[in-house]
Amino acid sequence: MFSGSVNSKLHEEHNGLLGRHLPAFTAGQTAAFKMFAAINRMPDIEAYHPSGNIGSSCSIPSGTTTALVGQSGSGKFTVINLIERSYDPQADEVLIDGVNLKEFQLKWIREKISLVSQEPVLFTCSIKENIAYGKDGATLEEIKAAAELANAAKFMNKLLQGLDTMVGEHGTKRLVDKSRELP
Repeated sequence: MFSGSVNSKLHEEHNGLLGRHLPAFTAGQTAAFKMFAAINRMPDIEAYHPSGNIGSSCSIPSGTTTALVGQSGSGKFTVINLIERSYDPQADEVLIDGVNLKEFQLKWIREKISLVSQEPVLFTCSIKENIAYGKDGATLEEIKAAAELANAAKFMNKLLQGLDTMVGEHGTKRLVDKSRELP
């Protein structure tokens, strides 16, 4: 049997340990709440509708730049994945000039599409190598032209290592810090 003072001491130590980890528990609880809210959300589109008319249609004129804008979860990323053929629709089809996207060579499709995400992914390598991922065999001139078109060349030229500046997992913070330092 323990005396009251020992029980009190154990209780204080237990609360001290819990207090240190309380932010992690709170963050986990918040994440779980958001996850279950997303799971329980009912979509606006009935995926098993008997008519099969569950898709959408749009027409994009050739040679134009188009932005997909909408609420989170509205299907913007799904549309991009269908156009890039990350996956194919289970029903209906995606057409370019009336031709099913499946008829085109995958590499050709992906060379014709550019995606600018709100949160770009940077690989752990140089800026030059990250830009080169956009086109197989890109020359230095093409990489510089891409940086110019993205209105990023002036910023990159001010960096000590220019296009050779490391970015990605560990380089990103340094790049962001440097961008704040530049006038």
